[in-house]
Amino acid sequence: MKQGVLTNGRVRLLLSKGHSCYRPRRTGERKRKSVRGCIVDSNLSVLALVVVRKGEQEIPGLTDTTIPRRLGPKRASKIRKLFNLSKEDDVRQYVIKRTLPPKPAKEGKKKVRKLYKAPKIQRLITPVTLQRKRHLLALKKRRCLKRKEQAAEYAKLLAIRIKEKKKAKEDERKRRRSSSLRLSTASSEPAAKKPAPAAPVTKAAPAPAAQAKGAKGAAAAPVKGAKGAAAAAVPAKGAKGAAAAPAKGAKGAAAAPAKGAKGAAAPAAPAKGAKGAKETPATAKGGNLY
Repeated sequence: MKQGVLTNGRVRLLLSKGHSCYRPRRTGERKRKSVRGCIVDSNLSVLALVVVRKGEQEIPGLTDTTIPRRLGPKRASKIRKLFNLSKEDDVRQYVIKRTLPPKPAKEGKKKVRKLYKAPKIQRLITPVTLQRKRHLLALKKRRCLKRKEQAAEYAKLLAIRIKEKKKAKEDERKRRRSSSLRLSTASSEPAAKKPAPAAPVTKAAPAPAAQAKGAKGAAAAPVKGAKGAAAAAVPAKGAKGAAAAPAKGAKGAAAAPAKGAKGAAAPAAPAKGAKGAKETPATAKGGNLY
């Protein structure tokens, strides 16, 4: 039945969003539906009506009697709202109970028991709920502290691992550097060991202190090497200074041809008795070989 349709039968109307007797399924949808008019006649068996305004007299059976609600509110906040209670008041004392029919007394007892039925209050704050809330909060804090401790331990372990890895990398770098240095030195050693061309040997003048000591050996050396006319040219044993130098030079000059006659052109060795002649030419000048 649609208000505004002044007929007692059905008509087909094109309905859209906002009309009664129709609910669109899509945006902007319109559909033609069958609706009955609002004119009441004998074809209707039942009418559902709402009292909009009460008149001067009571309607018997409708407005002259009041039927109480069978069940009261069950939620704690709605009970507080119904009885205008504060949070400090006990809601359990204001629950609306329902009286049940009395049961007959048992044998031996004359008293008849009255039975009541009350709803279980929902969302009621009790000491158990507060304790549970505190327990859950404590668990949450404990998990937070444990997570922080684990994070600190992990950070410490990670720092140790990073330090070890860094140290291992540094050791590997040092090992590679030392091996490369060893290889470079090994490759340069054969070139250094190659013999250099022989330099000409020159006799250095002996020190003044060594001339007096080597006079005897210098005088005897030409006698061994010359075995003849060279012995007559040697000065006396007591000759010092300039006389000793020619004697040493004579030995070197005489000994060189005698040794070279055998077939090997080797440089002459210094005399055994001359201490000053033991030094090599390079060291006598004070310079280094390399």
